[in-house]
Amino acid sequence: MREPIVKVGRSLGLLVALTGIGCGEAGDLGEADEEVVSAALIGQAKGCLYLDPPSDQVYIYHDPNYVTCSALPVGLYPQWSVMGMQNDSISAIKVGSNVRFRTFRDYTYSGSFYVWYQGGKYPALSTYGWNDSISSARVEWAYRNEQCADVQDGEMALFRDRNGTGDCVVLPTDISYPTAAEMGIKNDSISSVIYRGRNQAYLFYDPWYTGSWSGLPYTTQPYNLKQDYCDLGIFCYNNIEDSTSSIRIDN
Repeated sequence: MREPIVKVGRSLGLLVALTGIGCGEAGDLGEADEEVVSAALIGQAKGCLYLDPPSDQVYIYHDPNYVTCSALPVGLYPQWSVMGMQNDSISAIKVGSNVRFRTFRDYTYSGSFYVWYQGGKYPALSTYGWNDSISSARVEWAYRNEQCADVQDGEMALFRDRNGTGDCVVLPTDISYPTAAEMGIKNDSISSVIYRGRNQAYLFYDPWYTGSWSGLPYTTQPYNLKQDYCDLGIFCYNNIEDSTSSIRIDN
C-alpha cells in the first residue's frame, strides 16, 4: 500500500438517487485516486504552561487538587498514551472556555461516557464517580452542538444509536478514516449517520478499507444504516449497522 497523504480536516463538527448506493466486497471498488487519512486529527498531549488552561485546551491531572498536569488541545484521544498519562490515572480536570471534554471509560471511545463543560474546574473526579476511570477522550469545540445536530456542508456526523442519538462525532469529509481511532467513535458501533460530503463515501467492515462495504448517500437528516439501507429493497447482503471499522472518502 502506498504511503497515505496526511491532511488536516476542517471540523471537529435523500438527495442522491438510491441507485447510487451499493454494497459489495472491498476488491470491487479498486483503489481511491488519492488516499487521504485523518492521522492529523489525533491529539497529542502538551505541557501545561499556565495555572488555568487556554480557551482551546483541557488540563488533566494525575492527582486530585490539580497535581501533575497534561494539556490536551482540540482533537481525538483514543488511548491514554496520547493523553500524556497512564491508563485510568486522571483525578482532576480543568476545561478551557471554548471547549468541552468528552471522556470514556474504555479505549477508543468505548464504554460509558461523560461530558465536562467549558470553563469547568473539577478538583476531584471521585465526586462524579470518574476518578482513575478515563481511558479515551475527545476535546470538542463548545460552539458545536453537543448532539451533532449542526452538520455543515463538507462534514459528516456518526452516531452510536439510531435516529441520530447516543454518542456522536462530527468529522470533515475531505479525508478518510482507516480505523476507529481516527473516526473518533467506538468500533463497530455506528447505527446512523448524516453525510453532507461532496464525494462518495464507503463504510467498511474492517480497518483500512477492507472487507465488505456499503456506499453512503448524501443526507441532511440522521440516516439509519439498517432500516434505511437494507429494508428498502436496496441490494445489501451485509448489514452495516454496528459493523463499521473504517470509512473511505474518494477524492
